[in-house]
Amino acid sequence: MLPLFAAQVLQVGATELGLLFLMVGARTVLASGVQAWLGAGRHIGVFLAGLPVWSLALVVFAFSSSLLLSAAALLVHGAARNGVGTTAVTLMQLHSPDAVRGRVMSLNTLMAHGMRPLGDFGISAAMAASSVQLAAAACGGLVRLYVLVLWPRLQRTVLPQAEPLTPPALQGRGVAAVPNRES
Repeated sequence: MLPLFAAQVLQVGATELGLLFLMVGARTVLASGVQAWLGAGRHIGVFLAGLPVWSLALVVFAFSSSLLLSAAALLVHGAARNGVGTTAVTLMQLHSPDAVRGRVMSLNTLMAHGMRPLGDFGISAAMAASSVQLAAAACGGLVRLYVLVLWPRLQRTVLPQAEPLTPPALQGRGVAAVPNRES
């Protein structure tokens, strides 16, 4: 999608496309650093804040015609997406019984990596039927729909079990605790 977006929407060349791909990589470094600072991905706040940020950044990217705004939106989108993914995997591990944890993680890997070609096929079909921008915006809308569907379940299951946690880097500095499942 990114090469098509660069060519058709931003109308930029290979150097600018390289900048967009750089933002995709930088997001991983940014998200990993934040996750490490917060405490190994157990911070439910990253998950809760990350989903709507992911959705909004994707919609901003979809409708941007500016290279710098598109690059910033990709950075924010990717950082939020990586934060959500890391936290989701950690929560799955924390909430899975020991006896089935391996199976749960195998299913997660199947869904995250094995099913991706089906998603790529769907987004490619959407781009062919409409435009790169509308397909990207639809992806943002799907993430937002996921948030709306998921939120009531989180309120019933994960949030009531949360215990306070202060990120290790801030312990002893008068910073208020943040909800978390385990310390």
